[in-house]
Amino acid sequence: MAYPSNESGEARIYAREVATGRQWPISPGQAFFPRWSPRGDELIYRLLGGEVMSVTVSLEGDLSPSAPVKVTQLPGAPRGNFNFDHTGERLLYFTDPANPGSDADQFLRLNVVVNWFEELKQRLPSN
Repeated sequence: MAYPSNESGEARIYAREVATGRQWPISPGQAFFPRWSPRGDELIYRLLGGEVMSVTVSLEGDLSPSAPVKVTQLPGAPRGNFNFDHTGERLLYFTDPANPGSDADQFLRLNVVVNWFEELKQRLPSN
């Protein structure tokens, strides 16, 4: 389990082994919004400046995190509007294309259209 905690005096990311309660610091400084990769061997989190950092972890024995590596820079205030895709190979980020650099998750609306192909067939002329 990964989570932010301010037990050190500032919000940092920690990982905890649920069965034993053992805890490891992940971020060396202030960080937010930890996300595990689908494989469970990588953890990403966001810094105040918008940087998304990545830490790889060993799945054998003790959790031993690598040094953090900057993955990308995201615009806007640090929010949790990012995550891995289902493969763990790409980072997904919600933004407003009409207003680049804005903090889109304050007003993001996602429309899901089901059975769209049936509606398309009804609207197209049949020849």
